[in-house]
Amino acid sequence: MPDTYDYITLLCRLKAAQTRIKELESGERYIHLQELHQKEYMAYERKLRRAAQDLAAARRETIRVRNYWF
Repeated sequence: MPDTYDYITLLCRLKAAQTRIKELESGERYIHLQELHQKEYMAYERKLRRAAQDLAAARRETIRVRNYWF
């Protein structure tokens, strides 16, 4: 019984390895990783841009309130 299990496990691992090799050789995996990286990069850029806009708005509000106070 253990031999059958090991054989099936090895076949599954072989199939997974062959699929991975096929993806790497064709470039599909690299393209997918590049697209994923681009999405993450754009999300980070949006987050930074939003933080900068919030900071600028807070500074404008501080200046406006200070001018009213004087």
